[in-house]
Amino acid sequence: MNLRKVLYVVIVIVCLWSIFIGVYDQVNKKAKKANTVVEKEVPTTVTPNPEKTQSQEDLIKEFDKMFTDTVVFGQYDLTNLKKIDQQKDVVYTYSAQLKKEMYELDVNFPIINIQWDTAQEIYKESKAEFIDPANEIIQNATQQTIYTVSYTGYVNGDILSIVIKSTFKEEGKAQKIQVKTYNINLATGKIATIEDLLKIRQIDRESVSNKITETISASIRETSRIQELGYEVYTRDLNNSIYNIDNLDAAFLDKDGALYIVFAYGNTDLTSEMDIVKL
Repeated sequence: MNLRKVLYVVIVIVCLWSIFIGVYDQVNKKAKKANTVVEKEVPTTVTPNPEKTQSQEDLIKEFDKMFTDTVVFGQYDLTNLKKIDQQKDVVYTYSAQLKKEMYELDVNFPIINIQWDTAQEIYKESKAEFIDPANEIIQNATQQTIYTVSYTGYVNGDILSIVIKSTFKEEGKAQKIQVKTYNINLATGKIATIEDLLKIRQIDRESVSNKITETISASIRETSRIQELGYEVYTRDLNNSIYNIDNLDAAFLDKDGALYIVFAYGNTDLTSEMDIVKL
């Protein structure tokens, strides 16, 4: 083999070797990259996701679904409660459904079957609020009228909360919704105050007042926006005494112990509008 051929062979070998080294280097780099774990900085503190605030629309839907015409006692021991009628439950339902030419009634009304003066007082008051209007409709209805009454109830600690709601619709007039609550201490037989409910929830008065102000202010802003569009709305006045914590006529604890405050404006006006505060 002459010198020229030897040089050609050497050059070819060198070229092939260079190519091999280049390919090997690239493959090796890719392998290292694939096996490399990238360490990210771990935050020293974790910020929990804030609880989503429920809209008034959602709260009202949630509230409406509660009315099953039953009281949920859970595991509460009822054996020490002296019933008036031993054959009936501690809270039972008076039920009446009537449909005539001028009216349709669907009444499901709670009766507290306990030997308490408090129970009798609640019966008299709630009867005047919810049963007497049904009798008035039966006797004097001159327009097509639909009237319904339903209720729900829960026990938290020793506190029995009963919520009664009525819906009244007379032809040609706005619908009217009323809501009334009764909170009773099952251990003492006495009316439970808003302070008793706050104690169970471990909420201070200032927090409740602030939440009421926040909720009603938001409703005022929303109704003002709708009113600007030319629609008729129910107006609220934040200075109204009904928003004072000592004047609440509809507050209760639900099955999970959450505090509901219901401002049903139909209690005093011909409207179905309401605001709900949940804490």
